[in-house]
Amino acid sequence: MRRKTWAMLAAILFVVAIAGSSWAFNYKPIYLNVGSDYNGDGDTYTDVFTRMKFEDITETVFDGLVPLVTGHSATFTDHGVAVITKLGVSDTVTLTQGQTENMVFTDTATGDTIYGDWEVTLAWSGLTGTITKTDDDEWSVTYDPGSTIDLWFDTSPNASYDNLHSLDPDNTVGYDDGVVKLTAQVTWGQGFADGFASGNVSRSLELHYEVTSIAADFMYLENGIDLSTLVGSPGVIAFGTEGTDTDRTDFTMAQDGQGNYYNILNAEGEGTLGVDTVPEPATLLLLGCGLLFAGCGLRRRKKSL
Repeated sequence: MRRKTWAMLAAILFVVAIAGSSWAFNYKPIYLNVGSDYNGDGDTYTDVFTRMKFEDITETVFDGLVPLVTGHSATFTDHGVAVITKLGVSDTVTLTQGQTENMVFTDTATGDTIYGDWEVTLAWSGLTGTITKTDDDEWSVTYDPGSTIDLWFDTSPNASYDNLHSLDPDNTVGYDDGVVKLTAQVTWGQGFADGFASGNVSRSLELHYEVTSIAADFMYLENGIDLSTLVGSPGVIAFGTEGTDTDRTDFTMAQDGQGNYYNILNAEGEGTLGVDTVPEPATLLLLGCGLLFAGCGLRRRKKSL
């Protein structure tokens, strides 16, 4: 395997709480094995990147009306898909299509789609939370732990991207375009929204997932560690999603069979996804060695009694 050697600093995003501990989310440099030498460079690996830019379409169904009185709350359920459009080494610098092993790609300069040989799509359903009115036209959002998100890898890349903007969000439940390469579970999330009163809704969010499974020989840290080998380790492999800029919203009111009103928000936007490991893989290895040596010392003391 040819290991990528780009050196880069991880950027601290924010401090969050997962499993009762505070930790800083860092963008870890990673690369993917896409299985074929699509760009003819002699290997099957992308160059190293730290960020995955995405475009998403979601449907949020509120259990009642969005609260219009400060301090009042409502719960909601969300489902949707997010198509990875760029692989980046920073917020402003992205890989070229060749450096991505010919991924379906959004050209940074023009915004045009360049169709390649593979794509990655995130799909989720049953994401729940609570929205609370905090100001004249502002609402805070918290997400419940427990729902899952799947990362789908597809080598027939057109269904996800071509249909993204015309996709019926109801059809994202049971999404099956490709092969699931990674599954993660929500551990923590927060966000905010404004514009419900005017109907011109904008939103921003932070979501964190603990990775529960990764296919072997797919996603690697820059130092060559296969991330699938860290699943189930004492640390946490995490996804962090930040800053969804809303491009389009469709905010409507509906009524159920009992005459109760509820709100539905359909939205499209874009954001950034990153991978983190807590603690660092090197720390995990050192911890393992320390426990091993401690065990050996304990056995020696027992034998000397």
